[in-house]
Amino acid sequence: MGDIDRWFGRRGLRLFIDAAVGTGASRAFDEGIETRNSPVLAVDLPSGVDANTGQFLGEPLKADRTITFGAFKPGLLLPPGRWQAGDVEVADLRLDCSRAGIGLLEPADVVSGWPRREREAHKWRHAVAVVGGSAGMAGAVELASEAAFRAGAGYVLQVLAEEGRSRLGNLAPVEAVSVPASGAMVDELQDRLGKRNNDRSTVSRAAGVVDVSRCGALVVGPGLALSVGALDLVSAIAADFRGPIVVDAGGLDPRVLERIQRSRPEYAHPPILTPHEGEFERLTGSKLGPDRIRAVRRTAVALECIVLLKGPTTVIAHPDGRVLLSLAGDERLATAGTGDVLAGVIGAGLAGGLAPWMAAGLGAELHGRASDGGRTSGVMASDLPGLIADYLHETSAT
Repeated sequence: MGDIDRWFGRRGLRLFIDAAVGTGASRAFDEGIETRNSPVLAVDLPSGVDANTGQFLGEPLKADRTITFGAFKPGLLLPPGRWQAGDVEVADLRLDCSRAGIGLLEPADVVSGWPRREREAHKWRHAVAVVGGSAGMAGAVELASEAAFRAGAGYVLQVLAEEGRSRLGNLAPVEAVSVPASGAMVDELQDRLGKRNNDRSTVSRAAGVVDVSRCGALVVGPGLALSVGALDLVSAIAADFRGPIVVDAGGLDPRVLERIQRSRPEYAHPPILTPHEGEFERLTGSKLGPDRIRAVRRTAVALECIVLLKGPTTVIAHPDGRVLLSLAGDERLATAGTGDVLAGVIGAGLAGGLAPWMAAGLGAELHGRASDGGRTSGVMASDLPGLIADYLHETSAT
């Protein structure tokens, strides 16, 4: 705290220290304290902020800076407490936090942990399949596919649920291979791709469904409209796929998840679910409630899935009870399609060899940190894949 004088600036400026209520507070803080526009330094956390949830207990004081002891409290990282705490600094008390069940992701985790392509790599070693693109929503598949490429995938196979003939071959990115999910068009497309690429193994067909077994990760849901056909498609593909799965957007429905879980072998990796708040409530059938960490953790345990709840603070929970938090990203990500980009990024991490737990956490951190390089306004989801590639390039040089 040696920089307090420099922080508060000019000589004679008053400092208000808030140390009224600690982490065990359970009643409302409504003291009506007037700080007279003095800067506020909170001790451990602002009085009136719940240490576990970040929710307000009464009318908490807004701090300019918080000095917290030993480790971050969840309430300092979750809205609205996150916005009430100002700049937070951890004072090391030499406490053993190695058994903590909640971890905070940092940019250094992405730098050291995100997979890089090996010198001897070929395109199939980091291949991702994206299943979705019902009529009128192929853009979601495009976003997920480009994001996967930019995050390190060597090959992306787009499996389109309902798109018509005219749409095939016109999808972006042009480097991806686009195929209909099933039907006579597979044979026709096989011939066309074989002539163009001189590689008839690019697309295969088993029991009327595109074979995705050579891919290292499967992303299900971008632009997927729920129908009987979509449910059958997901069931058929998931049953034949033994690798890790990311479920997003249209896949985040109890009926879709039930099909995936029922068709998967017991030894398979737990699926990664990536809902925003509305999708979370649709998936669980209940309101999220004020304690986001508890709600996500309980859902992960109940569904036996890794659950990534998107938001200002992203909460990622494992079925064994572990939780990761990511503070990366801001309101620039509150626009259509950014979730599809995140799903593609996580798919690339999985295809690169990350365990599902780390792919979800590092993918969220990478997605958010890269968005910080975008414009302060007017950012679209299609801007993000390029920003992700730039971020990985810049951090690889550090």
